[in-house]
Amino acid sequence: MAGLPPKVDVHHHIVPDFYKQVLSGVDLSAKIKFPSWSPEASLAFVNDHHIDTAMSLSAPGAVIAGSRDDVRALVRKWNDHASELCSAHPNRFGFFVALLGLEDLEGAISEIHYVFRRLKADGATLSTSFAGQYLGAKEFEPVWAALDEARAVVHVHPNHSFAAACTTPFLPRPLIDYPHELIRTAGDLILSGRKR
Repeated sequence: MAGLPPKVDVHHHIVPDFYKQVLSGVDLSAKIKFPSWSPEASLAFVNDHHIDTAMSLSAPGAVIAGSRDDVRALVRKWNDHASELCSAHPNRFGFFVALLGLEDLEGAISEIHYVFRRLKADGATLSTSFAGQYLGAKEFEPVWAALDEARAVVHVHPNHSFAAACTTPFLPRPLIDYPHELIRTAGDLILSGRKR
């Protein structure tokens, strides 16, 4: 709209068919239903809402793929796909890199180097926790160092709390748990001294 600063959607999920196929084989106890998705549908949405640029991201994280090799392959495929989407629609799409679970530190750091050096990603997405650890955990310092070296913007996406078994149909995770998980990981980053 004339006279207004550009509007950027920093939380725009893309769900290409290959990703949705993996999701279909996973029991997502959050009971999230994934809509049909296409670049054209995304562009129609951003146009209808006067959004200049949509920053695409993937969720749930690629750890749903199972084995370490399957996770690495899914992450690489998603990042390459997101990069191609940005090239096909310059200035309309940007992308936050999908990262492996930080349990696979070697794979995560390798993917950070690949996407920022070769694909020129706009940033990275991290989940609020990995393997029972929030983002301030000492174990994740090598990942933060790699992201700092890349001068990466980091988008933190909420995921399930450790008390997920307590979730009921009347307390959907995205409504109740996700805001709390963001606060917990932010507090962990600050109080651990990892980030300020």
